[in-house]
Amino acid sequence: MVVAYKVSALTAFLARRLITVENVAMVNLLMDREIAPESLQEDCNPDKLFDGLASLIGNESARQRQLMGLSEAVKVLGAGTSPPSERAARAVLKFVGVVA
Repeated sequence: MVVAYKVSALTAFLARRLITVENVAMVNLLMDREIAPESLQEDCNPDKLFDGLASLIGNESARQRQLMGLSEAVKVLGAGTSPPSERAARAVLKFVGVVA
């Protein structure tokens, strides 16, 4: 998986001044490291996207690292536990003091 984002020049200008994180892809933010390569703005072009995908297709260890990172992200999100809506409801109830 390669993440690609290209926005208007004005949006990119503002984002570069306001955003302080290194990554923008949700999986990379969640794991606080690069799981999926990001091609942003000027780097969002066919050649860069091809390079990113080719490195995963042509390199089994890189592909396995990405798959392992994606699996870790799914676990962090609570795979195998109660549904997200129930977990969110419990967190809200705990926050307002209804449930311990």
